[in-house]
Amino acid sequence: MNAQPLQDAHVQPHAPATGTFSRGWRVVRFLFRYWRLGALGTGKPDLPEPRADAVAQAFVRELEAFGPVFVKIGQALSTRAEWLSPAVVRALGRMRDDVTPLPWSRIQPAIETALGAPLPMLFLRIDPVPVGSASLAQVYRATLHDGREVAVKVKRPGAEAEMLRDLDLLARIAAWADRLTPLGRRLRFRDWIGEFRRGLEDELDYCVEADNQRRFAAHFRRYPGLWVPQPIRGHTCRDVLTMEFAHGRHLVPGCADPETGAALVAALIRAYLDQILLHGEIHADPHPGNFLITADGCLAVVDLGLLVPVSPERQARLMRMFTALVDGRGEEVADETVAIGLPLPGFDAAGFRRDIARVVSDYVSQHAPTEGDLLLDIVRLAGRHALRPPPELSLLGRALLGLEAVRQALAPTLDARRIMEEHLTGIAVERVRESFGRNHVAIAAHDLHAMVRAAPRQVESLLSILGENRLQVRLTGLVETQLVENLQKIANRIAAGVVVAALILASALMMRVGGGARLFGYPALALGFFFAATLLGLWIVIGAWLHDRSAPRP
Repeated sequence: MNAQPLQDAHVQPHAPATGTFSRGWRVVRFLFRYWRLGALGTGKPDLPEPRADAVAQAFVRELEAFGPVFVKIGQALSTRAEWLSPAVVRALGRMRDDVTPLPWSRIQPAIETALGAPLPMLFLRIDPVPVGSASLAQVYRATLHDGREVAVKVKRPGAEAEMLRDLDLLARIAAWADRLTPLGRRLRFRDWIGEFRRGLEDELDYCVEADNQRRFAAHFRRYPGLWVPQPIRGHTCRDVLTMEFAHGRHLVPGCADPETGAALVAALIRAYLDQILLHGEIHADPHPGNFLITADGCLAVVDLGLLVPVSPERQARLMRMFTALVDGRGEEVADETVAIGLPLPGFDAAGFRRDIARVVSDYVSQHAPTEGDLLLDIVRLAGRHALRPPPELSLLGRALLGLEAVRQALAPTLDARRIMEEHLTGIAVERVRESFGRNHVAIAAHDLHAMVRAAPRQVESLLSILGENRLQVRLTGLVETQLVENLQKIANRIAAGVVVAALILASALMMRVGGGARLFGYPALALGFFFAATLLGLWIVIGAWLHDRSAPRP
């Protein structure tokens, strides 16, 4: 960490608590208002740019006023380009996470309780004035008994409980939206809140961040210009992270000479591509504030709290997508996006391929500014064409935008696209080499041996089935449960329609019958049948309008 004066606070994490219902109602009103204004990407698509920017800034200010968990949600929402207008995505990407620091009298007991010892036994000295304060943690400068300078990151007392309480509230709101609105049923907001909660729980566990630091340091060894401060064993637990102190300068234009800056940025781009496509992890927030230029000319990575794992299958898909992207093969980019996404009812495959080919062509022609912008455009187009993109794609777009900001600060003339093209070739070669490694060959040999051993028994079983005329062929292209469910729905609608018709016919016939109780001058029983038919008919119409879905288009 770097010693620096505290910035002006603008987020108040301990505002007076309000009732759950009233706070939930405020959140719902806030979301509905900005949905109407087009901030959520579903209102006014042609909002003029100055007006869109003003709405986006107001959206961010109100979001910050809800408290720390909403600041974190805003930062996470900046990766959901398919949900938000471009102006809101840009504004959320600039959100700050600085808060008024808690007094030392509350932090000192938290450190001693978490580490299980009084401060004089843990540190030779510790500065009670924090060098940084955010919604989750405060950071202090300290010295160990062996003379090493360290940064002590302490979870703010009460922050975790407050965040989890707000997340429970948001989960309930998301569940209502998923159940009551077509947009919620299509996008499944509650699933996203669940994913966000799991990521936040990892970010709240500093043992996880310490493991991330050790792993990144091991992966970055091939790039000597990159340095990750290491955690201090015995001084780190779930609520406290003690790490090497990074002395350095923040990334601003001119903070490094052009040659050093270009070398550092090239190494950083290669290291991050390795991390994603070889090691299967996305550091979702590599913005310039998470890096420092050290006195010896290294680039220090000082915050690794938010990492997202990428499965081997997803790595292979992303590798093919990147290769097709830099080569300008737009239709292949669209195919890979569909393969890793989830087509929703109404997905327009032909329109999606056409639009992706257009934006990739613009990128190859240097009309699109950056790779990160291009990925977020792909995510936005996916949402427009009823394709739910994987969260990794949005996070990758955000990460590339962060790397682009680092490039602008250190080496604005560096050709990042050329470096990516060259390094993707090297990654492809390394992936092929790994597939022929000792472990992979051993597994393949074991599978082949098992197949050879099982072959005689399987052939004998097949011949026995053929000889006894027991061979059966089953078609699985038709989902039986869905067919039965749809047939039942049709039968219920027909039966209800027949009942409605019968009630109307009975009421019409009974209108001719004299005598008996009367209501509004008509026979009461006939009028009752008519009202029952009306209510049943409305129920059929409303049920069809709320619950019927159109079939996906090929």
